[in-house]
Formats: sequence, structure tokens, C-alpha cells
Amino acid sequence: MFLGLNRQRSYDSYEMLELLAKDQADLLQPFQKCHTDPFKALSERKAPIKTLYGLELQMISLVRGLFELSGGIVDCRQHALDQEYTISDNLNLYMILVGVTGTNRFGDFDPKEMYDALSKSKVFVKDTGTLDLVGWSLQMMEFLPIGFPEGHLVCYSERRA
Repeated sequence: MFLGLNRQRSYDSYEMLELLAKDQADLLQPFQKCHTDPFKALSERKAPIKTLYGLELQMISLVRGLFELSGGIVDCRQHALDQEYTISDNLNLYMILVGVTGTNRFGDFDPKEMYDALSKSKVFVKDTGTLDLVGWSLQMMEFLPIGFPEGHLVCYSERRA
């Protein structure tokens, strides 16, 4: 859900209200629709990027990274990110999982607006004001192929100015 909200400029659209209304079971449903056997797919390590098989392989690797970032057990056998997929491609694949679209750069959000939106969610039942949303975004950008922290790609000479 946080990934989906992060790509939005506004949280009051029908699409966002529908996302916020989902509970945990609703959010996990897309994971049950993956048809590729992850161990078979990952043992072959490479699938053509424009095929359903290649797309599912990329999705498995992205979901595995998110699972591990969330505290799941690390399993290097399920890491096969295809470098042909751009940051934008990877973000769009995550958006498919939560059923939304978005164009906002990951990490570029107003924390207060995000807190307000999450407070309406069935998933975030505790006080959302205690969540470290900026920290989550930075951690996700560091661990997942979805973006770069502000200033990360700035030349050294520009940083010193």
C-alpha cells in the first residue's frame, strides 16, 4: 500500500480511496495469481524481457526483495532482477500488485498528507503519526530497484557548492 501511495500526487482519487479501503487479504490476493514456479524460473536465471515468463520472473524477484526488506528470510535463489527493466518499470510492476497507477517520483510526497491518507486505511490500524514514512522511502530506495534518494545522483562538485 505504501508503495502505491508513494507514487501519487493526490490521495483523494477514486483509485486511491479504493486502495485505502483494502484490507490485508485484499492486498495479498495478487500474489496468489502468479503462475510461474519461482524455483524453476530462477534456476534458468534469464527469460526474455517482453514475455509473460520474463515479466513474472521480474515480479518474483521484486516481491522477494520487498519480503526480505519487511523482515522475511533471505533466499538468494529468488534474486534474478533483469537489469533491462528500468526503475520506472519496476515501480509500475509494484503498482500492478496493489492495483493502482502513478507517475510521482518515488519518495516525493508530503508526509502529512500521507499520514492522513494512511489513517483511513484498514491496514494501518495504529496511530499513523508515529510512522517514519521518509525513513521507509529511503530504506526502500536503498534496497529495492525503485529510485534514488534526493541528491544521490548529483555530481560531487555540485554537492560541495
